[in-house]
Amino acid sequence: MKFILAVSDDNKIAIGNRLPWRISHDMKWFKMNTYNNTIIMGRKTFDSLNRRELKHRRNIVISRNNIPGIETIKNIQQVRGMDAIVIGGACICEQLWQKGDILILTRVHTTVPNGLEIRLPEYKELWSKDFGLYTFSINRITSVFSYVSTTEIAN
Repeated sequence: MKFILAVSDDNKIAIGNRLPWRISHDMKWFKMNTYNNTIIMGRKTFDSLNRRELKHRRNIVISRNNIPGIETIKNIQQVRGMDAIVIGGACICEQLWQKGDILILTRVHTTVPNGLEIRLPEYKELWSKDFGLYTFSINRITSVFSYVSTTEIAN
């Protein structure tokens, strides 16, 4: 199974059910990695997309309740072993990742006070690309995201 996440220096992935940043390059990276693939997300992540499917992908939402018009799975263990990419949220990722899974990770060099924290597993880096000077703004504060990497979960 694969996971794709953008994570701040203080291991936050969201605030107020939204991404804390908008990084054009990372959005293109996300699209390139998920296009024409199956993506899995929790209900809150689906809600953050304005309850719309991402086009050109098979969208699966893990939820206790059926969502009309959306492929919904109630038991999280049913997605284990699928050829799919998990896009969030934190609880879904933390329940699903296992040794050998692939984590496509963007590190965003900012902190997100009161953000949603994710407990990343131990991992070993397989590949990385440094974007040392790539900048973006959050509320007129300029920050940097330095790299994207593909990692394998170690345990």
